[in-house]
Amino acid sequence: MIDEKKVKGVIVYLERRKTRTYVGVLYEENKEFVFEYDKKYLYANNVIPVGLELPLTQSTFRSKHIFPSFQDRLPSRENPAYKEYCEAEGISVDEVDPFVLLATIGKKGPSSFVFEPLFQFRTFNGQNIRTYREWLGLTTREFADCFEISRSTLLRIENEKETGAEALKRLEIFVKYPHVAFDQVKNRGGKMINKKRRSVESKLQKEIAKKATPHS
Repeated sequence: MIDEKKVKGVIVYLERRKTRTYVGVLYEENKEFVFEYDKKYLYANNVIPVGLELPLTQSTFRSKHIFPSFQDRLPSRENPAYKEYCEAEGISVDEVDPFVLLATIGKKGPSSFVFEPLFQFRTFNGQNIRTYREWLGLTTREFADCFEISRSTLLRIENEKETGAEALKRLEIFVKYPHVAFDQVKNRGGKMINKKRRSVESKLQKEIAKKATPHS
């Protein structure tokens, strides 16, 4: 069950049999819906667009209305099972927030894309990245390789010599959502020695478990 009041958008993943790839985020800004592809996804091999109206020819899209590819993931309220869908996800049948609906009853569908709730970001900076990297026990080189950022950019961000807004936004996703970071480590952590990789995965799994445990 999610806190509807805190959902500010959805994170999109491409889920295949053995992998889950971070695709991008959907959120609202200045009364417009905004979808942003992750740059790494945009230029990766063997990837597909979220929808026909969201081609892989640009990174950011804006619309006064929710994009059709997202709208199509929501079952009709006329569907006899609509009430059951809502009850299963712990939301009201009267819920109208598109982000809450997408992150619950629209989370999975016929396509390979999966949606997770995006919560409001707090102020985030290079010190947060340094603290997170050190908590994982990774060197700057290991962290940069695993999370697909150049080491020089990482060092500039950590030392507050570069704002790196786009890179920070991407890294914040990993910090705030341990399951995303875990998938990234599984996919990109092959250069780490096994002992260190297992340690990183163990820390992230514990964080995933904490977030999955409902608060009393």
